Amino acid sequence: MKKRKLAPYTIIPEDLYVNRSADHQLKQVVMEGGRPGYVLVARQMGKTNLLLNLKRVIENEGTFVLYLDLSNRISTLRAWFRYLIDSLCETFDDHLYDIEGKIRERREARKLEPSIEFDRELRLLLKALPGKLVIILDEIDSLTGADFSDLIFAQVRSMYFNRANHSIYENLTYVLSGVAEPTELIKNKDISPFNIGEKIYLSDFSYDEVCELLSKANLSLSEQVIKRIFFWVNGNPRMTWDLCSNIEGVKINGRNVDIETVDNCVEELYLKECDIPPVDHIRTLVERDPQVRNAITQIKYGKGSELDERTVSKLYLAGIISSHIQDERTHIKNEVIDRVLSQKWLDSLSASSNDSLSNAQEYFKARNFASAVALFRDFLETNDCDDCLTETQWFNYGESLFFTSNFSEALSAYIKCIELTSDKDFATTCQYKMGQCSFYLGNYSKCLPSFEKAKENSSGFIHYNSSILISVAKIKVDSDSNKDKVLIVNNNLLDTISNDPQLDEVDRKDLSSVILYNNAAIYSADGKNEKAITELNKAFENARSKYKPSICIALMNLNSSSITEKLQETVENVVSDRIDIVKEDITQLAFSWERAVKFLCYLSSKKLFTETKQLIEYIENTQISKSKTFLEHTNKILDGDTVDYITETKDFLSYVLDLHFDNGFWLEDKKSIYHLLPYAISVASKPKISHIELYLEYVEKDLKYKTNSVQTLTLTNILQISEQISSSAVLSKTATIANRVIDKNVADIQILTLLFYLTNYTSKIGDKGRAYELAQKLLELSKEQLPLTTGVNRDSVGSFKRFALQLISKFNKEKKTTKIPRNQMVTVEYKNGEKVTQKFKLIEQSLINKECRLIKIETDTP
Repeated sequence: MKKRKLAPYTIIPEDLYVNRSADHQLKQVVMEGGRPGYVLVARQMGKTNLLLNLKRVIENEGTFVLYLDLSNRISTLRAWFRYLIDSLCETFDDHLYDIEGKIRERREARKLEPSIEFDRELRLLLKALPGKLVIILDEIDSLTGADFSDLIFAQVRSMYFNRANHSIYENLTYVLSGVAEPTELIKNKDISPFNIGEKIYLSDFSYDEVCELLSKANLSLSEQVIKRIFFWVNGNPRMTWDLCSNIEGVKINGRNVDIETVDNCVEELYLKECDIPPVDHIRTLVERDPQVRNAITQIKYGKGSELDERTVSKLYLAGIISSHIQDERTHIKNEVIDRVLSQKWLDSLSASSNDSLSNAQEYFKARNFASAVALFRDFLETNDCDDCLTETQWFNYGESLFFTSNFSEALSAYIKCIELTSDKDFATTCQYKMGQCSFYLGNYSKCLPSFEKAKENSSGFIHYNSSILISVAKIKVDSDSNKDKVLIVNNNLLDTISNDPQLDEVDRKDLSSVILYNNAAIYSADGKNEKAITELNKAFENARSKYKPSICIALMNLNSSSITEKLQETVENVVSDRIDIVKEDITQLAFSWERAVKFLCYLSSKKLFTETKQLIEYIENTQISKSKTFLEHTNKILDGDTVDYITETKDFLSYVLDLHFDNGFWLEDKKSIYHLLPYAISVASKPKISHIELYLEYVEKDLKYKTNSVQTLTLTNILQISEQISSSAVLSKTATIANRVIDKNVADIQILTLLFYLTNYTSKIGDKGRAYELAQKLLELSKEQLPLTTGVNRDSVGSFKRFALQLISKFNKEKKTTKIPRNQMVTVEYKNGEKVTQKFKLIEQSLINKECRLIKIETDTP
């Protein structure tokens, strides 16, 4: 069957590429080189193909071109500059190989500011290149979220002015491209390269250019059909291509193509589901931005001239209108986009935003705070207004944010409540909540005025808790100056609380426990451990079940001698009272997941295995859905935001693993055990051989199906600490699996790191033949621009390359100087894995024929 010429392409083939005025303009700007060119236009307009066509054309004329897609985010300014320099070295390796080594040495020897380092390295490379260089930076809008974006654009700008000092910069020019306005890309307009640059205007295809595309594709259509195509898409490059491709498919199938055919194709492609580019992206943007929705309505009613310049620019970059110029002719880009953005659909979005608010309130009442936050945010973003919530709704939103630990946003919500309310008691509650937010954000000085106001204007729980938190905040601000005063205030508070008839017994106990716990913290910090233990014992006697684990942890930290009975009592209380474990630690004594893990650590350290098992079973049965086990939840913690405390709990991880092995639990829950093993191996100073063996057994089976980054990283960790592992069988198995992982997977920097440690290990055990092969592969991959992966630094690649070169050089020298006697015993390995030890003369021909490889020259020869 005949294939379509207008098939889906990411990069348009040269024979199908249609030149527009932008192609001529861009080439002229680049060849003159006096200022940077920048292309800022909507998506799906052929921007990237414009850049790649420029690259193709001027490379044929002898210019060096580096094209970089900046979609992958880089975390620091230095890393970004080094990424660009390293990309130049890798792309033009033939000319810059020697320079790359000098750059690596300079980086290690000197610690220069990132901009200075980049400037010097760039000039070094320019001097080594025998011609002009064009650097194309595409998708620059991805830099809008980076706090160093201004410094990058300032560096681009400064290069043009530095030509006065460094003439080599005459050989360099930049092209910048993205889908955002300069004002969104750079905060300080005085250092913007866009001020000195020349904007390239990339327009839709004209009617003649559509005809040229059809001619290049050998797609013969009647004038009526072509005009109907142009009626629907008005020359939008992506839509023109896709629609013509669809029509080409109709012709290949032998069907007649007329106006009705075009209309049917448009209906199927765009109007039926609205789920393909660019209309899917446009609809998503319109759904999220009420300002854009309102602007579209204005245009539809002939009021486009009333739109401000910023809104017009936003519509242009979204691909909704054709012109970036604000005038009375502003109109929707084409008929397809006009239809998919119908007024009926726009009106339905406004109606659905009210549903979001109603559902947010329901989620709040059900204490499903995360879902409530999502819907409140959706409502506010959709309506783009601060006055569309009542004071109660703002408070509910603030509470939802507070109980999901979004304290900064919660603080803003409570401030909004105070602005709106005339109710003094309600304002006092909001002041108290503002103080809590600042307190949990660590802004202890800022929280004091809010707590003072709340304390002054309230009674009961808020009054007393404000007093408690004022004391804690003062200790945090200046412990030495405030500790004695705070102890006096706290002891007076204890007397007042015990005699306040308005307090119920639960509040009285809770407040007393917290004050005593805080007193203990002050005594402990002052080295008065006995006094601290006395206060904690009093706190324990007053505390409700949910606070007892935290008090026990504090007592354990002070090596209290009477802790065992308290630990046992606490487990019994937690289980019998069915205490919930809270997700976040937002109070001083909360029984959070982190404290639950620490509490279990202390239980196991005291050899209270019955209680440890009892608490784990309680957690599995009541705190987690019955479809999950305790281990699965632990895995969730390890995979989430709380991963930073793994090192504090490594004994617990090891204990939980051993507990499950000893009791046979792991047989019922192998999947969770296998998931937990990498963490136990990674955090342990000396991993258990049994843990590594079990993990290798799992990975060996899993390799039949897939390999993931955790497996690769764990194998790397094992090889990295190979000298600490006594079992040669374990290391041999690790190396075998690592070889398979490397052969099986597409190379990235994480795979490259595994290859480095495998090469190093193989060399150390004396397998020179295999080490030589691995070193060659390491060198080859080190020269490629491999994708970044989590937890691996691209800067390591240079050291990997140097290691490989040194190892290869060493082996080559040994080969030249080593002559094996004919009767020398050697060990070789055949391609089927069989290892044979024989005299060299009996196996020499097999080595020459590469049927096997030399592993070892034996020391003892008969």
